[in-house]
Amino acid sequence: MRLAIGRHTPKVPLVVLVLAAGTLATSALAFGALAAEASAAELTVNAGCYVIAGKNAPPMSFSGSGYTPGDQVLISSDEGTVDTSVKADSQGRISGRADAPTPFFATPGAQRIGLTAKDQTPTGKTITARTTVNVTELGWEHGSTKRQPGLRALTEKTNWSFSGFQPGKLIFGHYLYKGKQVALARFGRAQPPCGTLKVRARLYPVTPHHSSFSIQYDDSRAYSQKSRPRIIGPLKLTL
Repeated sequence: MRLAIGRHTPKVPLVVLVLAAGTLATSALAFGALAAEASAAELTVNAGCYVIAGKNAPPMSFSGSGYTPGDQVLISSDEGTVDTSVKADSQGRISGRADAPTPFFATPGAQRIGLTAKDQTPTGKTITARTTVNVTELGWEHGSTKRQPGLRALTEKTNWSFSGFQPGKLIFGHYLYKGKQVALARFGRAQPPCGTLKVRARLYPVTPHHSSFSIQYDDSRAYSQKSRPRIIGPLKLTL
């Protein structure tokens, strides 16, 4: 008997400076000048978390200020999937759109990706600003059990992971057999900022009468094919 491990996620191609005591005043002043220069420019994005659902990256809007008017400002992410530029306006402000970062996810979860705006001025001075972008993908995963005999294996608890659901809302699992709901599980509340949840729960919430089911995961207690977001995945016990 073998219990398959279930998982589903969309397929996508996904300075600390310490000053010692007794530092010279001139060094402290120099550090203050560098800090002021580093903080002169700003960069922000328009969402607390970007959810990858499907093959396309979610759109991301960014904005900022403190750049040289008329300069091209390069926008890039630490993992390399964002690489674009935008022209600063007459006030040194920038705004634009790009695909959000799409890092690889081995398991459901969220990642914090650094985003940098860099303005290489004609005088050779570099103006840089950074921010953090939270990224996740709509996905689920469950582990295996101790493999009790027969259908009893479905009654044991295992580890479940979810990501990309609506933060603050409950995640439900609608167990379907031949297109009809036969059981309902409430896994817990998705956590901000990226709608993630890790929990231990039974593979099947009531007494099982079949060895395989489809499960629709969503944030609605009532089953509906129109629920969004939703994921449908298998639960199969091989006897």
